Amino acid sequence: MIETATNRKIRLCPLTSVAVGGAIGFKLSAADGGSNIFVVRQRGNYYAYVNSCPHTRVSLDWQPGQFLNPGGTLIQCSTHGALFRIEDGLCINGPCVNQSLTSITTELEDGDLCILLQASPGMQDRGA
Repeated sequence: MIETATNRKIRLCPLTSVAVGGAIGFKLSAADGGSNIFVVRQRGNYYAYVNSCPHTRVSLDWQPGQFLNPGGTLIQCSTHGALFRIEDGLCINGPCVNQSLTSITTELEDGDLCILLQASPGMQDRGA
């Protein structure tokens, strides 16, 4: 982990731990904020979000690691079926339309997937 005045870099896993077209969940340590997050790998990119629906703040996964709709094209909330675009977390269908998941910056380094967290407590919502 690398720390700066503005953010912390946390090494999550090897890139290959996230299947192509799949998603995986992580629980950050208390020292790193204790959040539940998930990463989706699609079209050669990695997208990370806080595992919390903007509608009711429940976890999104149906079962551990199942964050995507049956076609694997959208993120789907387990509670009300809200659908979110993978590339930006924007809700396009459901009770939280036009609200967004809280995104987390990803970075690839030496074959590993890292995330960058703000050094200040809490993560910012991007559109809720």
